[in-house]
Amino acid sequence: MKKVLCSTGALIGRPNNRDYRLIKEYAPKLNCDGFEFMMYSTWYNQVDKLIEELTKSKLHFPVMHCEKHIGEDLGRNVDGDYQTAKEKFKINCEIAKEIGAKKMVVHLWDGIYSDSTIENNIKGYEIIRRVSDEYNIDLLIENVVCNHKSPMKHWMTLIKEFPDAKLIFDTKMAAFHYQLEEIYKKENLFLWKKNIRHLHINDYAGSYMDWKNLKTLPINQGNIDFNKFFELECDASGIGLGGVLLQDGKPVAYFSEKLSGPSLNYSTYDKELYALVRTLETWQHYLWPKEFVIHSDHESLKHIKSQAKLNRRHAKWVEFIETFPYVIKHKKGKENVIADALSRRYTMLSQLDFKIFGLETIKDQYVHDADFKDVMQNCKEGRTWNKFILNDG
Repeated sequence: MKKVLCSTGALIGRPNNRDYRLIKEYAPKLNCDGFEFMMYSTWYNQVDKLIEELTKSKLHFPVMHCEKHIGEDLGRNVDGDYQTAKEKFKINCEIAKEIGAKKMVVHLWDGIYSDSTIENNIKGYEIIRRVSDEYNIDLLIENVVCNHKSPMKHWMTLIKEFPDAKLIFDTKMAAFHYQLEEIYKKENLFLWKKNIRHLHINDYAGSYMDWKNLKTLPINQGNIDFNKFFELECDASGIGLGGVLLQDGKPVAYFSEKLSGPSLNYSTYDKELYALVRTLETWQHYLWPKEFVIHSDHESLKHIKSQAKLNRRHAKWVEFIETFPYVIKHKKGKENVIADALSRRYTMLSQLDFKIFGLETIKDQYVHDADFKDVMQNCKEGRTWNKFILNDG
C-alpha cells in the first residue's frame, strides 16, 4: 500500500532555528499519511527532550531520516573500527524505536568527504546494518549526490556486495547527476522490484552537478508545482521514443529513448503503446497521486480498455497503464511536435515553428540539454556535425 509522507525537514530548518517543538504545530496542517522524521546533528545533546516532544505530538512517524553526517563518520573512520559512526547510529535507532519508525533513511556517503572514501563507506554499511537489524529497523540507503562518481555507480557497488540491500530513491539527487531517467531504464527496473523501498519527491532547478543550486527551493520556484494539473505527450518514430511533461501548457520535463533490439521491430501501434509505457515509468512518481491528461495522436490508445483480446505483451502494458488515474485526449499528429521531435532526435535536430504547448520554452532549453547542447554548438551556421544538421523551418 502506497502512502504519502512529508519530511519534517520541510518544516524545520535554519530559518526557524531547527526548533523541533514546532513540528507538532506545523504538522497537523498538512494532509498526508504520516511523516518522515529528519534528525539533525545539533539535537544529539537533547535526545530525551526530543523524544518526549515527538511522542507527545501523537504524529505518525513510519520513517526516520538518520542524521546526515553518519556517512562522513563512516568515510573518515578515525578510530579504525567505525565506533564513532556506530555509536551515533545507535542513538538514531533509539529515537526511531521510541517514535515507532520502522525504516531508517541513511546517507552512506555524505559531507565534506562525500564519496572520496567510498570503500570505507561500503565496509561501514555492514556495521550499521547489524545495528539496524538489532532494532528491527529496515536500513535504506539513499542515492546521495557525489563529488567523484555517481549515486547509481555506488548503488551497484553496494548491491554487488550486499544483494539484499534496501534503497531509497531521491528525485533531486538523481536530477543533480542527470540520472532521473536512468533509474527507469529496462536494465535497472530490477531495483524497483527488489531493492527500492522508499521514494523522495524533491524538485531540482539546477543543471548537471550544479552545487550552488543544490538546495531546498522556496515555494513556487521549482520546475514542478504539485498543486497544478499534469499533462503528458508522447510519441514514437521508427527508431526512438519521446515524451513531454507539461503544466499550464508549458514543458517542465522531457524524455527520449533510442529503440534497440526487439523493440525496433515493433509495429507502429506497439511503438506508440511502448512510448506511453516508458513515459509513464519515467514520471510515475509525479503522476500516480492524481488525475492527469494524456494527449495522444494515436487514436487506438483511447480504446485500449475495451479491447477484447490482448497478447501477453499488451496485457502487461495495459495492466501497468491502468494503475494511473489518466484521461486520454486525442491530439492531431501535427500538433504533437515536441514528443515527435524527441522520438526522432537520434536522426536529426529540427527547430520547430508550430503553435504547440511550450514551443518557445523547449527551444530555449536545447542549449542546456545534456544530449542536445553539443549538437547545437557544433551545428551553427549550417555546419554538419556527427551526422546531425540544424534546420530552421
